[in-house]
Amino acid sequence: MTKRLTEEQELKRNVVTKAKFLPNAPNFDLRAAKYKSQGHWVTDTYDRIIDKVVDRNLNKIAIIDRRGSITYGELRNQADTVAANLQRHGIGRGDVVSVQLPNWKEVFVILYAVSRLGAVYQPLNPNYRLHDTSNIMNLAGSKALILPSSFINFDYAEMALGLRSEVGTLEQIWVVGEGNRHGLPSWEDLIEPADHPIEPCGNLEDVFYLPYTSGTTGAPKGVMQSHCTYLYGLDLGPYGVTHDDIGLVIMPVALHFGLIIGNLMLWFGCTFILMERYNCQEMIENIIKYNVTFLPAIPPFVYDMVHYMDENKGLRVQSLLSMPVAGAATPPALIKKTKELFGCTIYSAYGMTENSLLTTTKIDTPVELVSTTVGLPFGATELDILDDQGRSCPKGVMGEIAARGPSHFLGYYGESELTAASHTADGWLLTGDLGIVGDDGYLRIVGRKKEMIIRGGANIDPKEVEELLLQHPKVGQVAVIGLPDERLGERVCACIIPKSADLVPTLQELVTFLRSSGLASQKLPERVEIMKDFPRTATMKVQKFQLRKQLSASS
Repeated sequence: MTKRLTEEQELKRNVVTKAKFLPNAPNFDLRAAKYKSQGHWVTDTYDRIIDKVVDRNLNKIAIIDRRGSITYGELRNQADTVAANLQRHGIGRGDVVSVQLPNWKEVFVILYAVSRLGAVYQPLNPNYRLHDTSNIMNLAGSKALILPSSFINFDYAEMALGLRSEVGTLEQIWVVGEGNRHGLPSWEDLIEPADHPIEPCGNLEDVFYLPYTSGTTGAPKGVMQSHCTYLYGLDLGPYGVTHDDIGLVIMPVALHFGLIIGNLMLWFGCTFILMERYNCQEMIENIIKYNVTFLPAIPPFVYDMVHYMDENKGLRVQSLLSMPVAGAATPPALIKKTKELFGCTIYSAYGMTENSLLTTTKIDTPVELVSTTVGLPFGATELDILDDQGRSCPKGVMGEIAARGPSHFLGYYGESELTAASHTADGWLLTGDLGIVGDDGYLRIVGRKKEMIIRGGANIDPKEVEELLLQHPKVGQVAVIGLPDERLGERVCACIIPKSADLVPTLQELVTFLRSSGLASQKLPERVEIMKDFPRTATMKVQKFQLRKQLSASS
């Protein structure tokens, strides 16, 4: 049994933990008091909430992945064991545990265990290599890392050895799955029965979840979420989710969208399937095999489904009841065609890591509005449309979307100035998206104020790609932009002015160079344009909007 801390030791530890993750969003304390008094925030930590779900569903299958399944009872048993073994290795309240796993059930075991300990769950995209992974872990101050031995022909365990010297705070590493462990401890070590059970020690308002996002400024930023902010709205059962639903999670659970959908399923005691990698045929086969009723998606998945069904005329998919679509604009014709093919309710939604679900349509929203808007504010979320002077715009006038509400994050970790710059003085988050609220109250998104590229729902920072390309010996100047793509929303295009007219880089050369630099695959350019000069302002700044206009017209 773990030694109990004295009151003095516990108080000291609480002070250290709170100081480490101090909220820095404007007016946070005032808003917190408001949300607590109005009953918007949960009254139990994540692990205690899931405990209650487990008690009602002990023998029900919770999660299915390529490697097997786990019941609710097994989920809790493994989480308790992992928590005890993490604690035995020095992981405790306020410590950051980085997790770089694909869509495997172990993700939810770890999340459960981390909550038990009052530690901080920090997800890492499996596409990240040493460059991105070490950068984020250093920013987060990660104390432990859990990642695959290998996955999709990449040796993560070998990378982990390099992270030991790259990440100064890293003390513990465990690897999951088959492959060469390079002498590192394994998942089997973490689920080895422990003789020292622990008592739950999380605090509702402690930071519990720390995803990093490029947002609209490019640099990775740690989004501090407490149990209260992260879990807001799940009890409202968005999209009509019930205990009887069967979900299919296609989005990576290393991303906010995928993880929150999995937790929505757990909240209601559902069974859900994790797809390890996206493949349209496999997605359709899973829907049919498991009688999937709930399918959150992004526009490229919906696009692929419609085309797949058109190519397989005799195929019938009849189990789907609801399909929330988010991450990028969805063409109206695509939404209408999807509803015709599958007969399910299509929802259009808008959200972000800093604020989770901001708006959504409802079950009775007319198809015309689902096709052209992202719905109404969700729950107690507030929205405003601001002009360049920060004043509220009248209905029907375009401006920057600002948001706040019970799911509002605590601020960017260690970046109080960046937090302040992204908010108004009275606590509205400036999203960087441009929108219009009509007389009907529905939000229509019309563009982005910043230059971030959104490819298949994932944010790509052009500056990061540009800085790496400038290291290529044939590249003189570069501007990376997003060009419209029917399926993905945008594709990455690198506009290059070569150092020499005699040495012009090819797309394959640049992609190979970027891969060797450790750039994630989704950030790689899919088009290269060789140019003599760029359109510029009077002060010689590149006018990327003109580049996009010019190249979109020539596509």
